[in-house]
Amino acid sequence: MPFAVYADIEHALDQTIVAQLCGDAGSEVTGPNAITDAALGRSEAIIKAYCRVGNIYTDAELDALAAEHNPLLIALAVDLATEFLFQRRGAKISPAIEQRIKQAYSYLEGLRDGKMLFGSVATAANADAGTPTVVAVPLSNLAYYNEASNSIFFPPRKSWTVP
Repeated sequence: MPFAVYADIEHALDQTIVAQLCGDAGSEVTGPNAITDAALGRSEAIIKAYCRVGNIYTDAELDALAAEHNPLLIALAVDLATEFLFQRRGAKISPAIEQRIKQAYSYLEGLRDGKMLFGSVATAANADAGTPTVVAVPLSNLAYYNEASNSIFFPPRKSWTVP
């Protein structure tokens, strides 16, 4: 199931703007077409590339999110597809759309780094992805890490008394 469809792009952009971005040789292309499908496919590939890092999300979980019509997933797919449509034309991106694109990449980085989680599909492994692992040094090994001169690479310290 696709992460977003043409109707989702129309919700984010005016239909006329989408038609102009998809048309070649000055002609507008309305409705779902090969160009919008390719843009949505590219955005889906980028989302999967970010979310697969560290096995935080599997393809099955992402497909489940798409089936649930997860609003964040749709927004990410549409904003990335919008970027591709504007890049295709070499058109100037308005500040509002540019901000949405930057925010989409910021969200993707948060998902990749475990700082954000998708909706109800998140498993325990997903939730733990952003939790730092704390490892304590056992007391028996503390001397080796305390100071460089306490390591096994130096001879034992000589005891001394203060005069």
